[in-house]
Formats: sequence, structure tokens, C-alpha cells
Amino acid sequence: MSEPTAVGTTSFSSRPLRLALLCVGVLVVGGGLLGEWELINLSGVSTTISKVTSCTTTAADITATDDNRRSPRLGDDCLLVYLDVGSNIGVHNRFLLEPELYPDAKDAVRLFNSAFGPPSLRDNRDICAFGFEPNPAHKKRHLQLEEVYKKMGWRYHYIPAGVSDRVGNMTFFHKSDGNNEEWGFSMVRLTPNDRAEVVPIIHLTEWLQHHIVERKLPTTIHGNYSDPGTRERGKVVMKMDAEGAEYAVLPNLLFSGVFCQSLDIVFGEAHPRVAHLFNRDSDQPDRQGELKIGDRNDARQWFNTLAERVLKSMNPADCRGRWLYLDDESYLHDGQPFPVPKNDTESKS
Repeated sequence: MSEPTAVGTTSFSSRPLRLALLCVGVLVVGGGLLGEWELINLSGVSTTISKVTSCTTTAADITATDDNRRSPRLGDDCLLVYLDVGSNIGVHNRFLLEPELYPDAKDAVRLFNSAFGPPSLRDNRDICAFGFEPNPAHKKRHLQLEEVYKKMGWRYHYIPAGVSDRVGNMTFFHKSDGNNEEWGFSMVRLTPNDRAEVVPIIHLTEWLQHHIVERKLPTTIHGNYSDPGTRERGKVVMKMDAEGAEYAVLPNLLFSGVFCQSLDIVFGEAHPRVAHLFNRDSDQPDRQGELKIGDRNDARQWFNTLAERVLKSMNPADCRGRWLYLDDESYLHDGQPFPVPKNDTESKS
């Protein structure tokens, strides 16, 4: 089977992220530092992976963009944070906030319960949920969720953008899959009839640094959390279904220190079919570093090395973040009614 034609274009601004990495053990392309593992071949380049034992980059080491400095911090007073990156119609946010409506979403609900505590003990007023979705076809739905949850006293924020390790724009394509909630909306053009859509892209690490890492924790906690770490520093869980952007975002999160210091669980899937669209040379003006990925097999090997070998090698005492492969596609169309505040229900009865 031949590869689909990929004609998506990318435009990024030059906003380098200043990193003062204090990680013991790094990913080295082309040799240089000898690690614990043998040389392997990724994209035709000899690569050494050495065991990463600590990441101690502090918040002061990351220079945020001017846009982030001026914007309100959306994570303030949020004890528990869920980031749905590649949200589609936002149903995973409902798995978290209304799990009783979704008995078949066993994998996602089990993960949320493990990270945030069972629904009987946690309180939705302690949670801030964020839906990152670049497809404007889902805008109305996310705005409805924002409004409905606001009436319930819950905090849900719709972020109408894609993600990368830079700021700019990307061209995505609408497919003829509206009956499947446009789950094929991506940078790959499959047929001449696919409709192009230019969408904004945010620098996810910088966004997280400003809105989540530097957030002020609440002075009042509503739920009953037995884990003292939850009450002291909160919990952050991220789903990443970013149509290939994970190849640019995950290394940036890791080597900036944000993954180790501030994320508890990142779960999702990789998209090797489109990984090559994020390739770049090391001599580009933004100085973000080289990223070279070949075919699908190379992309799978590249990602598995990072997720399965590098991330899992870290000492939990030095790095709180964990990566999990999990893709819960249950309730594609949702199908559940929106919640209604009790006082509204009583006034209508």
C-alpha cells in the first residue's frame, strides 16, 4: 500500500526556548557522549542513548514568549489539571468530570482514578480541564462545554490551536469523515477533494510553563485526597493525540525539564505516518535543533526509543513524569446529555 500524499505546510516564528539543562544523561545524535546502551540507528544516524537519571531545570531557565507573559494564568487555583491535547469533540474531558455516564471508557477512567483519586473522593471544583483542538468544525461543541461546565461550577478551557515546539501556523486537511467527528483531520492530504485549513500552532512547553508550571495552587481544597503530594503540589495529566506533533513536543517537554518536574502522566499514541512533516535542519534561523525522521518504521523506532527506553530509564525520585501508551476511542460521538445544575432542574420541575 502506497503512502498518502502529504502536502501540509508549516510556518513558524523564530522564538527559541532558552534551556539550561542540568540533566545527567542526554540524548546525543551522532555520538559524543557514551551512554549505557549500545549505538542504534535512527533515520540513518548513529545515535547514543544514555540513561537519564535527573532533570533539574527550574522555571527560571525557561524564557516565555511575550504573549504568555501578558496573558492571564489559566491554571491559577487549579489543584488537579487535565490537558486534552488533540481533543476532537472533548469527550475525554467528560470521562474525567462525569465518569458515571461512560461505563465503557474503562481505560481512561481507570487512569484518571489512579492519578486523581476515585470520583467518590475527588471534587470537580478542584479540577481544571483544557481541550486543545485546532479543528474549527468542533468550535461550537467546545464553547458549549465551556458554558455548561461553567454553570456547574467546573472549569473547562477550550484552546483552539494545535501544538508544536514552536509558534506559527500549519495546514491541516478536512476529510470526508464528518460522520466520524472528522477524526482524520490532519496534515496529510489523502484525496484531491480534501479541504485545506490553516490553523494556529502554540509552543506547548512555553504554554505549560506559564499557565500550569507557574500556577498558584488553591488555598481551599474541596476533595478528600489521601496522597499528601496531591495536596502539596497538585497533579497534572496530559493526553497527547497530536497528529504527529508528539515527535517535536515530547523531546522538548523532556529536555526542558517540564516533563520531569510538572507532569505526572502523559498518555496517548504516536502517528508515524506524519512524523516526517516535522523534520527540520539544524541550521534553520530558529535554532531549534535538527529533527530527521524517515519512513513509518523509522518513526516508530524513533518514538519507541524515546518513550520506552529513555523515559522509562529515569529515576522516579528525579522525574515525576511517566509516558503511557493508551488510546481510548470509546464514545466517539459522545451521545450523553450535558449536565444541568440542580437549581435549574428544580426550577423546571
